[in-house]
Amino acid sequence: SGVTQANLVSQPAPLPDPSVASPAAAVPAAMITQDVVWAFLRLNFDMQQQYEIFRQNNYTREQANLILIMEIQAQRQRVYPDGSTGSWEDVKSYKTVQVSYPQAVTVQEDGTLSHTDDQATRSLFGGLMLVEQNILYPLPRILGGDPFTPYGIPTPIVESASGPGQGAPAIVRPMPTRQPVGRAPRGGSRGGEGSSRGGEGPSRGGNESVTRGGPEGGAPRSAGPTIDKQALATANQALQQARKAFNERRYVEAKQALESVRGIPGLRSQVAELEQQINAAYTKWQETEASAAARKASEEARNAELWVYDMQAPAGKTYRYRARLVVFNVFAHPDSDRINELKNPQDGGRIALVGEWSAPSDPIPLADFHYFFFTGAASDKEAANVDIFRFQQGRWFKDIVRGLAIGDAIGNLKQANTGAGPVDVDYRTGCVVVDIGTDNSATVGTDTKGVKLAIKRQPSQLLVCMDAEGAIEPRWVAIDRTSALYKDLDAKVKAAVEPLAPTASGTPRMP
Repeated sequence: SGVTQANLVSQPAPLPDPSVASPAAAVPAAMITQDVVWAFLRLNFDMQQQYEIFRQNNYTREQANLILIMEIQAQRQRVYPDGSTGSWEDVKSYKTVQVSYPQAVTVQEDGTLSHTDDQATRSLFGGLMLVEQNILYPLPRILGGDPFTPYGIPTPIVESASGPGQGAPAIVRPMPTRQPVGRAPRGGSRGGEGSSRGGEGPSRGGNESVTRGGPEGGAPRSAGPTIDKQALATANQALQQARKAFNERRYVEAKQALESVRGIPGLRSQVAELEQQINAAYTKWQETEASAAARKASEEARNAELWVYDMQAPAGKTYRYRARLVVFNVFAHPDSDRINELKNPQDGGRIALVGEWSAPSDPIPLADFHYFFFTGAASDKEAANVDIFRFQQGRWFKDIVRGLAIGDAIGNLKQANTGAGPVDVDYRTGCVVVDIGTDNSATVGTDTKGVKLAIKRQPSQLLVCMDAEGAIEPRWVAIDRTSALYKDLDAKVKAAVEPLAPTASGTPRMP
């Protein structure tokens, strides 16, 4: 969730009618610019599970595969600071395509649809095939036309014909790619190191004994090369490192360590035995990894990822969300044999199959348009100072307020100059000062000393305020002055294109 400036379409584009041979060019909807607090929901729907449910209810394979989503419905629920929750309320989610569908059509005694319902249902079905991706992934656009999508534009992934739910319509969804880590190339990468290792060159041992002559360049040596004690100790150490890496399942490192001791007299049998163990374990590891990767790919293929944007999310509050799908009923299609395929042919008159609500999401703290920080109080505790930050028209403004007394509202409507003319900036927070005092043991964080974790406490000036809903909130100077959010907002104000300056009163002009 977050705060941004967005262009919102006043009316979504209508569902195209595939029955019209040459549809007229769509007229772009008017755009309005407004500040938006938004919540983004990413949902996962198990296509394979739905397919299996359909099959268990005697759907044919073709019918079970025909999962066309007409709508994604969402609701939100207020989560209060004490952990209690409010009632569920409907979310009017952002849509780039508006699908209008009747709740039911008339099924006649012979199982057919009336002529009017026949044409309407065919048009709806054909339209869904064309625009389903816009239903699954509505993409609002911010100023400049950049895609407003926190997780990037989805990459088209077409389900394999041999995968679960064969023949299903292609579902487009993000599919992250992961490169294998720590894997070594197999076979052929070390060519020329002996036929016994699957290489491409001749055996190592025979060539050495033929080309290596004695001291005078005469007859071949009768014995292999000797090695001094220091070199042998180094080779034994490398062999131990290879064994250690093998025991820790670091097979690539183990094979690399063996290379430095290959051909050492007295160690050849140990090297050969360890190499055989490493190769066997490495092959088994690769098979396990390949199986896990296939399992993961199958899980990703069976899941359809769906997106929902709540563009009217209440600022500064915490909510949790849930969603459900509305799917086209395949038996409402005019070509379905309702008489022979349904116990009750009238069930084919239901256009929509409405799913169950998902489990609630974790609580989502929604960003706010305004924040205030307690920066100090008079020595007599009769007045408090606060800094207020307000997000308006795509930028942050700051107001420094001095001398707030008990009972005063925190923040007022003030004018500021943005370079494009004076604007009214609404600094009203909805909070009222209840008390001003000193807390002798304010909690300002934690301090780690050795193995002990201690709470850091220090005296601090205290501001007690009450919000518009009657909730009491204490604020401490020691905490607000060191707030990372304060520093971040202050930097954004300073980074604004035009510095703030008070202007004479007058009619504000919107940039």
